Order: sequence, then C-alpha cells, then structure tokens
Amino acid sequence: MAQETEQVPAPAEPHGPSKVARTRQIVLLIILAFAILALIWEFKVARPQSELAWKEVDKLQMTNYSTDGEVTNTNETVRQVIGKAASEVSEVDHEVTEVYSWRRGLPLLAYKIYVVYDKRDDGRLLLNSAHLNRPPKEDFDVSQPDPGSPAANHAPPSTVAEQEEPGAILGSENTSDDIEQANDVDAAQP
Repeated sequence: MAQETEQVPAPAEPHGPSKVARTRQIVLLIILAFAILALIWEFKVARPQSELAWKEVDKLQMTNYSTDGEVTNTNETVRQVIGKAASEVSEVDHEVTEVYSWRRGLPLLAYKIYVVYDKRDDGRLLLNSAHLNRPPKEDFDVSQPDPGSPAANHAPPSTVAEQEEPGAILGSENTSDDIEQANDVDAAQP
C-alpha cells in the first residue's frame, strides 16, 4: 500500500488591510477634515463677524433718531459700520431691503442681517429697522413676542383676560371687598 500524502497549501500571510478598507478610511478622514474645518470657520470666522456687525447695526438703530424728528443713519453709514457690501438688495414701493450675509460652516446656511430703509423723494435711503437672521415681514406676527424677549415668558393678555372676570385685577383672586378698596383708593387720589 502506497501511502498518499496530500499537501495542504499553507495559509496566505495577511498583507494588511484590503484595498477597499484603505480607500474607505481615506474617504472618512477627508470627510472628518472638512467637518473640522467647517466648525473652525463657523465659530472663529462667520459667527464672530456677524455678531460684531449686528452689535454695530443695533447701535445705529438706537441712535437713529438722536436728532429730534430726523433720521441720521443712511445706507452708507450702515455699509461703513458693517464693512462690506450687501449680498442682496430688493425694493418694494418706497422701502429698500439690503441683506448682509456671512456663509456658515455648512455651505447652505448663512448668518444674515436684514436692513430696511425708507426711500426718500430725493433718493436717499434712511435706516428704518434691522432684523437678525429673519426677514422683516415673513413669519412675523406682531401679536406674538420674539422667543428670546422677556415678554415671551408671560402669557398673552388675551389668554389671561379670558380666565379672569371683567374688571378684575389680573393674576389675583378678587373679592368684592378688594374691588371696593381699590375704588376707594382711586377716589381718594386727586
């Protein structure tokens, strides 16, 4: 009997990661690098520049009527304070809106300042108002306060008034004695 020996091939030595895994790793590192650069741009360039510009425009709004009855700030004043030209300009009737924008870390997003001017008969543009990251007329309901304002923490007057009785002091339980006492105080004052 002849003994047959079969030779089993030796296992192949690993040559490191496969080519597909290496390519995937390179792609993920490139995406990570872009994300890090976008974060740096967002927090070191775009946001600080837009916040500084908004503070300056807000100061202009506060001093806008520093001379009695006269608007002192024009579109040229705003451009000088912001330090750049408007990215968009639109005109409706006698109102001109300029949009100043700073591209954020994500290319589709931008910080925006909307500045509204009244156009005079002589062609001058006088500062009317400015809005941060919100168009001046779209989605703006005067009856609802801005979410960041102190008035947003209180319930709207119509809601409170519906819960109270007519003539009652809002936010308290009034008895007839309380109402008579308040009337007496009012009558005693000259």
